[in-house]
Amino acid sequence: MTYRQSAWEDMPKDEREALEALVELAGDRDKAWEVARTIAMKRRKAKLNRGTDKEARVLVGARVPRAEAFAIQREARRRGQSVYRFVRETLYREANWRF
Repeated sequence: MTYRQSAWEDMPKDEREALEALVELAGDRDKAWEVARTIAMKRRKAKLNRGTDKEARVLVGARVPRAEAFAIQREARRRGQSVYRFVRETLYREANWRF
């Protein structure tokens, strides 16, 4: 069994059936099946990553006033970064840590 096949089999039955129904409605069945299999593989990879992510990382967060949160989001967008990356790099810089 290939990774793609096992990803498809690991999917919950109701989701697999929904994708099968969608494929039936599609004009290009081969392309639709390819998309359905890709969705299955991405879901499986995300599920596997969740398990290892919990072992490797811990969320460190702060609740900030709404206006500050919006200012942080704006600044991250202005720099072309995600909020996560912007905050992480700012904290590391402030603490003189290397990243």
